[in-house]
Amino acid sequence: MPTLQLKDGTALIESMAIIEYLDEVHPQPKLFPGSAVQRAQIRGFCEIVNSGIHPYQNIRLLDKIEADFKADKMAFAKYFVFRGLDTMEKMLARSSKKYCFGDELTAADVFLYPQALASVNRFGAVLSNYQNIDRVMTSLKKIPEFVQAEPQNQQDFEK
Repeated sequence: MPTLQLKDGTALIESMAIIEYLDEVHPQPKLFPGSAVQRAQIRGFCEIVNSGIHPYQNIRLLDKIEADFKADKMAFAKYFVFRGLDTMEKMLARSSKKYCFGDELTAADVFLYPQALASVNRFGAVLSNYQNIDRVMTSLKKIPEFVQAEPQNQQDFEK
């Protein structure tokens, strides 16, 4: 479970709560910029990953699907991963430029990056099949902080 430990010992959990907290206490750059409608669109994009894709690729869930229902866990996960990629691609066709929502980073980029990497590395997605996602990812891969945050660049990464 994603957790942010604050200096006073308080633990904040879950990606959306953490990113909204960070946006409130460190308002520059704004991760949810623009009008109320634009901020809601960014949140909606984030929720495609947060609730529409990510839960279905959880290893414990996939193992349970396989053990209890004798189902193909990868086929199960891929269904949700590719459905989510298709939805994000359609949204980005309307909103993206350099990044998901224009030429400034938003929370949507923070959610897209790890999901797109997992889609490729775990589920065999080919990003060139998703023109808008691929273009945004190309921009994001030029940002050192995004690359440094990749799982294989973490101290506790297990190979």
